[in-house]
Amino acid sequence: QGVKVIRYQQNRTDERNFLVSSDASLNVLKVLVRKRLDALNLGIEGDRLTQLVESLINEANAVSGDIVLRAAKSGIYASELMGVVLSKALITEELGADKLIGWYFLDDYASWLGQKEGQIADIMAISPQHIDDEPVLKIIISEAKYVDIAGLADARKTSQNQLRQTVDRIADALFISPGRLDRDLWLSRLSDLILDGIEFSANNELPLEWWREQIRNGRLRIDLSGYSHVFVSGTNESNIEGEQIPIPKVDRCFQEVFDRESVRKLVLAYEAEQSLIPIREHLGDDNPWTFTEALSPADRVSWVIEIGQIESPAITPATSSATSTQVAQPEDPNRSLQLTILNPPPEQLEAETISRTVDADIQIASTTSHIISSWASPDLVAWSQQSQAQNNQDDVAAEQWLEEVAGKLRTALMGYNFQAKILDKRLTPNAAIVRFKGSDNLKLDDIEKKRSQLLTTHALNIISLYGQPGEIVVSVARPQRQTISLSEAWARRRINRSPSGVNLSFIIGVKEIDGELLYLNIGDSFENLEQHAPHTLIAGATGSGKSVLLQNLIVDICATNSSDLVGIYLIDPKMGVDYANISDLPHLKEGIVIEQDRAIEILEFLVEEMDKRYRKFLSKKAKSLQDYNCKVPEEERLPVLWLVHDEFAEWMLIDEYKAAVTSAVQHLGVKARAAGIHLVFAAQRPDANVLPIQLRDNLGNRLILRVESVGTSEISLGQKGAENLLGKGHLAARLTNQPDLIYAQVPFLSDEDLETIAEIIKHQ
Repeated sequence: QGVKVIRYQQNRTDERNFLVSSDASLNVLKVLVRKRLDALNLGIEGDRLTQLVESLINEANAVSGDIVLRAAKSGIYASELMGVVLSKALITEELGADKLIGWYFLDDYASWLGQKEGQIADIMAISPQHIDDEPVLKIIISEAKYVDIAGLADARKTSQNQLRQTVDRIADALFISPGRLDRDLWLSRLSDLILDGIEFSANNELPLEWWREQIRNGRLRIDLSGYSHVFVSGTNESNIEGEQIPIPKVDRCFQEVFDRESVRKLVLAYEAEQSLIPIREHLGDDNPWTFTEALSPADRVSWVIEIGQIESPAITPATSSATSTQVAQPEDPNRSLQLTILNPPPEQLEAETISRTVDADIQIASTTSHIISSWASPDLVAWSQQSQAQNNQDDVAAEQWLEEVAGKLRTALMGYNFQAKILDKRLTPNAAIVRFKGSDNLKLDDIEKKRSQLLTTHALNIISLYGQPGEIVVSVARPQRQTISLSEAWARRRINRSPSGVNLSFIIGVKEIDGELLYLNIGDSFENLEQHAPHTLIAGATGSGKSVLLQNLIVDICATNSSDLVGIYLIDPKMGVDYANISDLPHLKEGIVIEQDRAIEILEFLVEEMDKRYRKFLSKKAKSLQDYNCKVPEEERLPVLWLVHDEFAEWMLIDEYKAAVTSAVQHLGVKARAAGIHLVFAAQRPDANVLPIQLRDNLGNRLILRVESVGTSEISLGQKGAENLLGKGHLAARLTNQPDLIYAQVPFLSDEDLETIAEIIKHQ
């Protein structure tokens, strides 16, 4: 394609830029760009037009050589080049051409943002500035489309979505309150981007390291905004007019559509080095470039938060710093971004450290209390606040350990002649999660084969290893694990009620990958998780946390639903010793069933009940229990029924019982969801002789804790790996409709807390 010297930012070797060079000129690309300029009837020719083409290509290459490479290979990307350069010119004038600005092509940072290339915005500009004598980091995200009139509608929609997703992801990571667990990592990344993309001179008022330190420590206010720039080319006959509109569902983001004439004026002004602002002003009256809304990053929080006995006073909502000819007002005061806890000015930080810590705890207590009080009884709210587990771990030491482990792992892999480029790392209660860039010189099998050497030689206990698009994720066990309490999880859980008032989304753990709650969604999709299968298998050896997981599930069902809406049949061959504290909950239809014969009768009853319910649905022309309950009077509504069968493997060795269970599950497997009947089977060792294929296939959700052998893992989880889990609630979840295995930590619930919760539920 006649590619000249180009810098390609997507690294192909370890921590070095991959350079493509050629003495040939970019003839094809120049022709493609010139063709687009000619279509605008600019009225310039000769050397001026040639210089304009060169300028556009050079500006694109200054952002990322990838833009130029793609444009040189395919004509469709020549339009992308035009859009990116024009968008860059608009943002440059907004930030100030005399200011320090770093430019970043976001496709080069797709793994950092956790999104795929082509599904995120195009460019990010970062500029450290002083506004009203206060240091502020301005970040502008842009998604640009250069299209003809036929592609305008699709381009507008796609551009909005890409920008919204990118800005939301950054805003949530930096500002959402309480602060996210990976908040420090995002700030560190921004600090590194400053180093990579901006050249500081000795004449700068504040040195580079000062800016980087303030960003890393969360002491610098950040002004985040975004633009969807759509440039319309095509014929003169198009009657499209330019406009500027706010983008819904995201703060401080606008879409600016430039019609053909406006695009023509932009290019001419760009070529003549004239101001582009007058052209933008004709699009609308908002003029978003005229004001600044700087927010402080959310306060740093730990996985387990101590609420203690602090009483929550009235909390003053966080405010932003407005600097402009217009005062910026939050569009939606209820949005989480507006609830950010703002740090005091840098000069007050040392003097107010204790005060800020207490204020942060109060704000967190207020926030979590508000969430739990939206669904729980006052007694349950009080229990949650009083029983928060204390987190006495040294966060600084934990972060240092994370850095050491990531460096040690990288060095070890390089010592085995593997390419080991770290994309990201984060700390979880159980492990350090290190993401490596996947390549032909680093594959899953490469690390798997070195697993034992990494343990014995480098003291790196790898507990999970899996691939994602373009990367390999490695989890290394922590020497001292961190406990998460059920009260902490409940303090931030949300309820997914159906129109008939039933909640069918239950907490099973806290995800390792992002620290979000992991729900078992029996009803429908909820909290960024899909709808899961109606029936579930739980497996785990002694000490794995299986009993705690089952207890959590049962009390979560009962705490979020009344006994009129939900009934539970609990079967336990171990005489119910693990469930003595909850045996008299009103939701349990028969307490704890410990006799085989009665268990068989219950299984047969559920099959009959399912058929009976379908006949009732037919009479009301209802397709499901939810539909039926919405059509009948309240007194005729039917409850959701659960069968929870612990240690089923003990009785499955008896042929009569095995046949009864297999037959019942086969009948219930397909039709039970619509009838509102759900099964949970649990065992320590669900081997092939106690878990026949007919039963296995109908228990679609697999919640697997540590098991004793690879074979048990392959039967219960469908793959090996569960034998490497750490025990005490460390969970691998394979959930129907979720594309990947999910690792999580089951919240801990003590016997005392279980008894307290049971008493509260009985009286609520």
